[in-house]
Amino acid sequence: MMARAVGMSDLHFALRTLDLDPEHLRAFRSPVYFALGTLSHPAFEREAERMKRTLPNLEVEVYEGLHHLAAAQTSEPERFARALRKLWARAGTGSTTGDAMAAT
Repeated sequence: MMARAVGMSDLHFALRTLDLDPEHLRAFRSPVYFALGTLSHPAFEREAERMKRTLPNLEVEVYEGLHHLAAAQTSEPERFARALRKLWARAGTGSTTGDAMAAT
């Protein structure tokens, strides 16, 4: 558990010091999926709203009764898989399995 805490600390530091240009993000045209649980910390909802203003093709899908420890991909895998297939179709990958995404 200690290694995870150290890893999270490193991740938080990296994210705080990361210099992302919002204009580069606004220029990103590929679809982006954000699964948001209703039991998640309010910071996740604020982040989703902020991302909607930055990423033009962001789709936020709300999962009732879930949070980051009861994640959508494990709690509702069929629904999550449908959402990813829809995302890949919008992206024009021609993939319904995600193979094309893994290759990039």
